Amino acid sequence: MKIKYINNNPKYGIDYDWKLIQKEFNKLQIPDDVFNPYKFHKIEGGKYIFDLSERDTGKTTNWLLLAMCINKLYGSEIVYIRETLDMILPKNDSELFKTIRMFDYVSKITNGQYNDIRYRSRRYYYFNRETGEEANDPFMLKWSLDENVVKKSSVQLPDSDIIIFDECISPKNYMGEFVVFMDTIKSIIRRRFSPLIVLLANTINTQSMWFKEFEIYDAVQGIEPSQTITVTSSLGTVVDVAHIGQSFETMSADRIEHNKRFFGFKNPQLNSIRGGSWAFDVYQHPYREPDSESIINNRYIEHNGNILNLEVMHNNKHGYYVVVHKANQIYDDSIVYTLDKQLKDKRYKYKWGIGNVDRKLWDMYAHGRFTYVTNMEGSIMDDFMNSMKRL
Repeated sequence: MKIKYINNNPKYGIDYDWKLIQKEFNKLQIPDDVFNPYKFHKIEGGKYIFDLSERDTGKTTNWLLLAMCINKLYGSEIVYIRETLDMILPKNDSELFKTIRMFDYVSKITNGQYNDIRYRSRRYYYFNRETGEEANDPFMLKWSLDENVVKKSSVQLPDSDIIIFDECISPKNYMGEFVVFMDTIKSIIRRRFSPLIVLLANTINTQSMWFKEFEIYDAVQGIEPSQTITVTSSLGTVVDVAHIGQSFETMSADRIEHNKRFFGFKNPQLNSIRGGSWAFDVYQHPYREPDSESIINNRYIEHNGNILNLEVMHNNKHGYYVVVHKANQIYDDSIVYTLDKQLKDKRYKYKWGIGNVDRKLWDMYAHGRFTYVTNMEGSIMDDFMNSMKRL
């Protein structure tokens, strides 16, 4: 097949026939009960896709299969990214192609020429177990963000247009990681318009820094299971956000019955396990003692576009504690804790602050004296604290 280029110039990348790619992918006959990228997205180059789901939906496997179809038709090498070097070591990603091997997808994609995958020096090659034949060119390269500075100047990937960043939300996320990721993307795509960049994550943290950085925070907070929302950033970058979970109305009878038998408990941390929604921790809600009184009510945090009021309370039964609730504004006498080093005005304090009241406030957090009007406030507060510790 003769390859066409955008604006007839290889500098801008391959002009992919996305309908032809879909036909090739459909030949694989992916089961109806697993994730299929085409059910959630208009697949095309020049944009980001952010897929969120519970574990074991098949999103990684089927994005890999789609990318392998593109590789078959156009020779485009896939770039598979993880956060750290240890995550891409062979011992830690042995399951990556397990399903693809199990259902003989390699043979289907290569028309029987190969039936297995061999790994060597950060690259994956098609391989035939019976004949020993191995493909000359790799179909996929592995990359980790923490080695970007070393790799970016030495690796040339002129046709690597399908980039998959797997499990991008993790406890190891750190402030500034988004910029490292963008630098990685720039190193790979150069000036091409053709790349499709896919980020995959489990529904474990609604307050992830990735949502704010990609300007999809509001979309993520309101997205429903089985829904896709397309967001255009303030400077024009397109991001498709999809929640791969199933609402109760769309969930299969088997899945409903399975959840009932094994996971039918109220704990909201089971939401992502059941496949319905995000997993939320359960937080202590405010005490309802009649003698509770407000002691300090001018402390706030500002995080991911949210303002939380940290109201210090006291009652005889529980002593001093803090009630955390959302606020719409701050005032002239407010003290606002922020992770932004560029303080807006004198009311703002970077991180914990340095005053005596600051120290006592965060000591109460450390000793479990914070309470939350809803679990959402608890999630925002915990992400603020975790982000602060990573600075």
